[in-house]
Amino acid sequence: MAVFALAACEDAAPRAALATFERFQDALFAADAAAVRGLVTAESAPAVDAIPWRQVQARKRLIAVDAIDCRGCFHLEVRDPNCDDAPGTYVVVRENGRLVVDLLATAELCATPTSSAAAPMLEPRALTPADLDEIHRRELATPRGEQIR
Repeated sequence: MAVFALAACEDAAPRAALATFERFQDALFAADAAAVRGLVTAESAPAVDAIPWRQVQARKRLIAVDAIDCRGCFHLEVRDPNCDDAPGTYVVVRENGRLVVDLLATAELCATPTSSAAAPMLEPRALTPADLDEIHRRELATPRGEQIR
């Protein structure tokens, strides 16, 4: 009997994550900023001000396919009917005892690098009189026996 109860709990959590995402979409398509803020993490709430409400309402809703339990958070697999059913992932987490959408984690998870610029390189240059004055000033300010940093 305990095995069945455990299995029911395991099924309930992903369903709850999917239901949270559906409520999030309901609020998005209703352009209800207050409701959206209530369905996202505290860190994600400032991003709600930047939502282009008219553009969101002109699109079709995402289709939630599955919720995968990732040790404390859920990765919701979605399909975007606006882009030939392109796959995507949203992150739902538990915050203050309730499930909410984490827009920042979602953006981080789905981000792709936009630049392949090489790491900055340091190039040697000649010291200027100002550099030499700064070095001398630090030498005078450093007690004997201590190293200059």
